[in-house]
Amino acid sequence: LTGKKRLPGFSGEWKKTTIGNIAKEISIRNKNRKNYPVISCTKTKGFVDSLSFFNKKVYSDDLSGYKIISRNQIGFPSNHIEEGSIGLQNLHDDAIVSPIYTVFSMGKNADPLFVFAVLKTDHYRQIFAAATNSSVDRRGSLRWSAFSQIKINLPSPPEQKAIAAVLTTADEEITAIESDLARLRQEKKALMQQLLTGKIRVAV
Repeated sequence: LTGKKRLPGFSGEWKKTTIGNIAKEISIRNKNRKNYPVISCTKTKGFVDSLSFFNKKVYSDDLSGYKIISRNQIGFPSNHIEEGSIGLQNLHDDAIVSPIYTVFSMGKNADPLFVFAVLKTDHYRQIFAAATNSSVDRRGSLRWSAFSQIKINLPSPPEQKAIAAVLTTADEEITAIESDLARLRQEKKALMQQLLTGKIRVAV
C-alpha cells in the first residue's frame, strides 16, 4: 500500500494527489423514505447491518434525512473517523447511513478497494486524528472540506486493481481459516464435554 514492495510487472513512480482529486462527496438523502437497510460503521469490521449487529434498533424512526450509500462507495461518521471508523459499502446495492456520515465515491482512476485499504491503515488513522484536532469544527468532526485535502499516493489503475485482488484473496483466506478455527473449537468443546463426564473413556 506504500509502494515499498511492488507486484511483478509493475514499475514507475506513484503519484501524490489529494482525496478530493480522485473522489467526490455524495450527499443524497432518503427523501422518498424507501425501505433501504440501515448500516453502521465499526472500527474493526467496517460496515455492518445495524439491526443484526447491535441486536436492537439504534437508529431514528424517521429515515428521510439519512444518506444513501451505494455499493463500492466509502463512508465514515464525521465525528469518529479518528478512531478508525471508515468503511467500504459492499453489503447491499444501496443502503442508508446516519446524517452524520460523510459519503464519497471514487473516480475512474481510483480503485475503491485499494483506496479504502490505504485509508484503513494506522498511518491514516493518525492523519485523521491530527486533521480532526486542527479542524475549525467545534464538535470535533472531520468534514469533507478538510478530508478532501488529505494527500494520498496512487499507483496506476492496473496496479491498484492488482493490489486490491491480492488483498481480497488474503481476506478470503483469513475468513476460511477463521471458519476452520471456529469449527475446531466447537469440536474441542464437544469432546471435552464427553471426556469430562465419562461418556467417553480414554484408553490406557
